[in-house]
Amino acid sequence: MPFLGFPVSFIEFRGLKKSFGKKKVLDGVDLTVERGETLTVIGSSGTGKSVLIKHLIGLLLPDEGSIHFDGENISEGGEPAFVRVRKRVAMLFQGAALFDSLTVFENVAYGLREQRKLTEEEIVQRVAESLAYVGLPGTEQMWPADLSGGMRKRVGLARSIASHPEVMLYDEPTTGLDPVNVERINRLIRFLARELNLTSIVVTHDFATVRAVSDRVAMLDQGKVIFIGTVDELESSEHPRVRAFVNGDPSFDAAIEETFGREQA
Repeated sequence: MPFLGFPVSFIEFRGLKKSFGKKKVLDGVDLTVERGETLTVIGSSGTGKSVLIKHLIGLLLPDEGSIHFDGENISEGGEPAFVRVRKRVAMLFQGAALFDSLTVFENVAYGLREQRKLTEEEIVQRVAESLAYVGLPGTEQMWPADLSGGMRKRVGLARSIASHPEVMLYDEPTTGLDPVNVERINRLIRFLARELNLTSIVVTHDFATVRAVSDRVAMLDQGKVIFIGTVDELESSEHPRVRAFVNGDPSFDAAIEETFGREQA
């Protein structure tokens, strides 16, 4: 239940803690996401960005703390609660996660067929609509092996939005792409957020993406949120860890590795 007397955000992580063995990845994360906004989560490798968003759909469960979605404490509801959330949330994984043995049409239609809510004619229409949204009309009969890295990402995105989710989770959506495709994916994230009225959480270390898509930015460092605000506030922050990350200081990654190394020792 929501806290009486306090406004409830669409998505809330409260005191979230997660460790893998001796490695403490999340150490009391408090973070909210408002309906309709695009929140970007940044931080160095190993700071728990992807771990955080995987908790929302039950791919990982917290050691401590809670996750609230649209007013419901889903971390207390077990698998049935996460099943309900998964019907409203879609995720674009880092590698697009296409099935190489399926055509583009079959990849995009896969989730729709699993849901068994649409007729075959409606599925054909939904797939065409989704591919058009990501700028790939008429590619239904192509195979993943025939696609460039940027096209694979866009097919993965088409598959994600085909189910008409309320929330999109993006896990490093521009990793491995050339600058032209980075810009194309960034434009798509903003376009889809506006056109489909999506709430979006974007995990990235790419500052071009941060600047292009963010309503707000949250930075994780050593398992905690050390900054949250707009892009302008991020770039003007005087916090030394934020400054090191924004300026691309190589000592920042070294410090992270040293920290996690001590925890594992």
